[in-house]
Amino acid sequence: RPILEFSLPKLQYMDPALGVKTVEEIINFTKEVVPPVIVPRGHEEQFYLSLAKTYYRSNFRLGQAYSVFMKVLELNPSNKEAIYYIEGLEKELGIK
Repeated sequence: RPILEFSLPKLQYMDPALGVKTVEEIINFTKEVVPPVIVPRGHEEQFYLSLAKTYYRSNFRLGQAYSVFMKVLELNPSNKEAIYYIEGLEKELGIK
């Protein structure tokens, strides 16, 4: 993602609020929440769970975290960890 790599540092020094806003806007418009990788068969659930928890740690990626936790539930509807995070995110994001 060269646009972020080269423009974000400059924006951060010029106006830190603008830089953060720009990154948030780009991420919010992103439909693709999973990087383009091939996950070995049988490891999909753990991969998506780890990815969702990584997104969860960033306040501006909570919507993406929610989407990936939902993907975990598609793979395993009884994943207690994903259910726990989804319930919290639904409250925080005002879903349901």
